[in-house]
Amino acid sequence: MDASRELAPFVKQYAVLLSSHRQDGTSVGTPVNIAVEGDHAFIRTFSSAWKVERMRNHPRVELAPCTVRG
Repeated sequence: MDASRELAPFVKQYAVLLSSHRQDGTSVGTPVNIAVEGDHAFIRTFSSAWKVERMRNHPRVELAPCTVRG
């Protein structure tokens, strides 16, 4: 499927629930701000955040629309 069509629901979305995975496979959801341009989605977070470490270990994540409170 075309990446830009997959990201279409998030174009006007301010925040999404980013689900990354721990070493044991447990899913951890974290609300993050998102910006979509074309076939790329951008998030911003601190480099020391645990979600960054989880994404380094397991780069496949899931996105779902949400509010900044989750």
